[in-house]
Amino acid sequence: MKIRLLLSLISCSFFAFLALAQDSKFRPNNQQIPVPDCLNIKGLLDSSYKPCTAEDHQLWLKDITHWRNERRIRIGYNGSRYEMPEL
Repeated sequence: MKIRLLLSLISCSFFAFLALAQDSKFRPNNQQIPVPDCLNIKGLLDSSYKPCTAEDHQLWLKDITHWRNERRIRIGYNGSRYEMPEL
């Protein structure tokens, strides 16, 4: 019984650690990369709209750039083919 409890505790902590590995605040939703809520188009009479600050926009751009670079690393992207003069 104690071994089962210990194993379940270890596995739960392992999966919780994996959940923390997702470091992007703006995770893709299907094929779309979401924007901050302040960049979403709201209704004319919607009072919940708050304008973006320059810091919000820069944080979003930094996060998207990080996400793209991470994807390039994962697929083993090599840009040398685009540097060929034949293209």
